[in-house]
Amino acid sequence: MPDIVIAMPDTAPQHAQVAPLVARAQALEVVDGESRAAALELVQRARSLRRQFVEFLGPLRRSTRDAAQAALVLERRLTGPCDEADRVAAAKCAAWDEAELWRQRAARIEAERVARAAAEEQLLAEAQHAQDTGDMLAAEEILAQPVEVVVAPVAPPPTPDGVSTRRTWRAEVVDLAALVRYVAANPAAISYVEACGPALNALARANRGLAMPPGVRAFEVFGYAAREPSRNVADHDGSEP
Repeated sequence: MPDIVIAMPDTAPQHAQVAPLVARAQALEVVDGESRAAALELVQRARSLRRQFVEFLGPLRRSTRDAAQAALVLERRLTGPCDEADRVAAAKCAAWDEAELWRQRAARIEAERVARAAAEEQLLAEAQHAQDTGDMLAAEEILAQPVEVVVAPVAPPPTPDGVSTRRTWRAEVVDLAALVRYVAANPAAISYVEACGPALNALARANRGLAMPPGVRAFEVFGYAAREPSRNVADHDGSEP
């Protein structure tokens, strides 16, 4: 059977496009809204190139099985740097976004404190003026007014067209003992914890199922190995095997 010759496409232009992506991502420093936008543009570029490369190699992947394997190798060489640049740039953006969020929260709390202090001072001045003019009822009414402050929201950082930010809440355990105590006191929260199977299996093997923790049952699982039985010379009848 003659060898199958696979016509491989010229991927030099694609390699030229993808070559600088990772270096650019690693050199990025996200320190403000402008550099954040530049990083997001790089993320957008990496994902766009990835889609283009997959589409470019689509016909080759859909031909013969050998061609599909070759196309897969080419695709990984092209899309790998895209994925790496995407990951690096996106991580830097996320780190800056998190720090900026805390900075904005702290700034908003401080702004509200200053605004509230100014509003309270204004009310006290108005009440003092009413009291100085002999209008005690007006002074009491002024002091009874709730202090309301309005702080202007912070404008969001610039984001390139076609890029959106998705925020997802996650959780991590920072004090397992505290979580276990909470679950023990609140059985409805039992889904918050999960038994560690490997550790319990190791305990069962070590003490052969004795003295297991409350709520844990040890049991044996039987397995069998088979081999060819050995032939006993005494049982041989002398005939040819």
